[in-house]
Amino acid sequence: LTNLTPALSNFISYGAEDEESLAANRNGFSRYALRSRVLTDVSNTDYSTTILNGKIRLAFPVCVGPFTGAKAVHPDGEIAVAQAAHDAEIVYTIPHYSGYPIDDIRTGMKDSKYPFFFQFYPYKPTNRSGEGAGMQREYIREALPHLSALKCSAVILTCDAVNNSNREKTLKNDKWIAGIGSFPNKPSLRNISSLPSPESQGHSSAFTWKDIRWMKEECSKYGIALILKGIMTAE
Repeated sequence: LTNLTPALSNFISYGAEDEESLAANRNGFSRYALRSRVLTDVSNTDYSTTILNGKIRLAFPVCVGPFTGAKAVHPDGEIAVAQAAHDAEIVYTIPHYSGYPIDDIRTGMKDSKYPFFFQFYPYKPTNRSGEGAGMQREYIREALPHLSALKCSAVILTCDAVNNSNREKTLKNDKWIAGIGSFPNKPSLRNISSLPSPESQGHSSAFTWKDIRWMKEECSKYGIALILKGIMTAE
């Protein structure tokens, strides 16, 4: 972070509101420790695992999540992250808002059959979304065939971002406010370049399990799994 501008550094490192969730996450991980088991033959170790009912093999149990500002941090952006994930034999989730079109990012993976995930945000429904729809369905309906052609294994729907997060610490930082307009390579809404931008730009606060059932059915038509991101309660 020391090599980045203050505006970018603050955007990446700060959390929302009073950063209580950020602190809780760090404290939660700190409660776990590695227990070494000695006098065990570890000359041959295998960290690999499988996900999605064995359909995808990972060299180790890590997936790269969707980060919007990759190209702002480095000019190679998501293409470099995709290459790194491919070389490490783990899965990369291409962010909904990205600095490069998804086709260019896919090319960076070298192997056209290598699995990847794609992130969706639920946009506000429009007149074309259908009666009772809680999210804009036409954009997803048009995007799925394109993702299928690129061999996308799963789409991740972000469920916990119905509004933009209130980053108090960021918004109170004069350097961040002064620098936000000069972010290099800001991400685009049109990461699927063959499609028009979504008709409505705001995130929906009205989508429910009914929309999830619809999206699951649409994904199943192309053999694409649906993963929900941000669910924090079992009920």
